[in-house]
Amino acid sequence: GANVTTYVDLNLPYATQFCYRVQGTSSTFTNSPFSNVACNTTPAAPDTTAPNVAITTPSSSGTFSTTSASVTIGGTASDNVGVTSVTWANDRGGSGTATGTTSWSATVALQTGVNNITVMASDAAGNKKSAVIAVTYTLPQLNAPSGLTLSAVSSKTLEWSWMDNSEGESSQILEWRQSSPPRSGQIVLAANVDTYRQTGMQAGKTVCGTVKAAIGS
Repeated sequence: GANVTTYVDLNLPYATQFCYRVQGTSSTFTNSPFSNVACNTTPAAPDTTAPNVAITTPSSSGTFSTTSASVTIGGTASDNVGVTSVTWANDRGGSGTATGTTSWSATVALQTGVNNITVMASDAAGNKKSAVIAVTYTLPQLNAPSGLTLSAVSSKTLEWSWMDNSEGESSQILEWRQSSPPRSGQIVLAANVDTYRQTGMQAGKTVCGTVKAAIGS
């Protein structure tokens, strides 16, 4: 129409350049010269493609069993534009961001029983895709230490020694007692320890004790 100064061209294809020029026309079909040419390119199509994500470690089958209190999971992710992050969440508690994107890994703490760990890959457009692995954590079978011995290093220092027969324990617990005057105590040591030097004892006293492997304190 007359005196129009704007125009909107709808339903154009994505990522395509269009050029326009304007010419005025009178009611008697007298045309003005054309204006200058103006060009612009329509935006690229929005990204609606979700990334791909796969869990390959510790198993690609979707299930895994362990006697360790944590598991390291890892895998790959890809996207038509780019993966921006890979996150994980355990339905038994805990979540975080994996290290890496196209190749990623994360260490996840476990609770006894089945832990369903969901890994989510995301891209810049907010598209997401997930993969799940069910990790079953069973407490390890602990065996009693053997060969416990006790020797005097000095009048007030004793050395305990034993053989650790367990794997997967979180600590070794040494319990000791002195008969007269009565004294006793419990010493929590690191896992896989098999010796301990005990100081501050009373000279000339009889001391007995036992040691055990433990999970937790």
